[in-house]
Amino acid sequence: MRYLVPHYAFVALAGVLFLYFVQGTDDVARWLWNLAFALTTASSQSLKNATGLYLFWFLPALLSLTLFYSCVGHRCAARSWIVAAAITIHLVGSALTTKVKLYAPFGVMAALWVLPLGLACRVVWLRWGVPSRRVSAMLLICTRAAGAGILLGVGSGGPIRSLQIHSLQVASIRHPIGLLLQDVYAGFAFFTLLGLSPWLARTRLLPELGRWSLQIFLLHAFFYQGFLRVVHISRLGTSGPLASTTLLLVSFSAVLFASWCSARGLSMNRTVRVLLFPRRWTEWRGEGAEIGQ
Repeated sequence: MRYLVPHYAFVALAGVLFLYFVQGTDDVARWLWNLAFALTTASSQSLKNATGLYLFWFLPALLSLTLFYSCVGHRCAARSWIVAAAITIHLVGSALTTKVKLYAPFGVMAALWVLPLGLACRVVWLRWGVPSRRVSAMLLICTRAAGAGILLGVGSGGPIRSLQIHSLQVASIRHPIGLLLQDVYAGFAFFTLLGLSPWLARTRLLPELGRWSLQIFLLHAFFYQGFLRVVHISRLGTSGPLASTTLLLVSFSAVLFASWCSARGLSMNRTVRVLLFPRRWTEWRGEGAEIGQ
């Protein structure tokens, strides 16, 4: 409920904006079909076709991952099948056909690919606990080294130009060193943040951003697209590496700030907050009933 309601609402909004500002209204029937298909299947490519963005694949995949993890944790009847499927997808998923990877509903392929990493991190966490700050610093160095190896294509047959989980553009068992670097990078990054979390929690910025993380995630795409249009029209960032780096930092800060302000602004209206970001089904249903009266 907490994921699906905002997902559907923002996909519909993005679809309408995409129709009027990008695709055009000449073929509304095709747009309606794309939007209906995206809302029904929530696959990464259908969402891209309907909204112009791959971004919205994440929440359906997170929901799938949560369900898979819950089944494994509660030892349901399908537990062994889920783990076996997850390990298989993690090892050879990138070899699947493009249509299977892009049109798998609710990001199940991405969720299955991530699941073994999550289970492995959980085992390590329960066994050794939260790493110390010194260990976290060492993990950070290893994470950066693994990231550099991935970018350089160590063990992957060449430099990695695009690493995309939603479409399983990842290393497979055919390149075991590249696959190992990916897993080391993800795992070490998690434990680095986990080890630094007590220190990070003392800052006021990160807890505040964490509080509004769902809203910021959904809102930032609209501000980012608007910023890209401004950059394209004004031809900013074409004066060299320094200008491009400065533009990147400014755009990141501006988009983050605008998304955070909008998230707080939406929360001030209880009706909007409950309808778009309900915490539970009864809360959403109750607010909808009040509006209908």
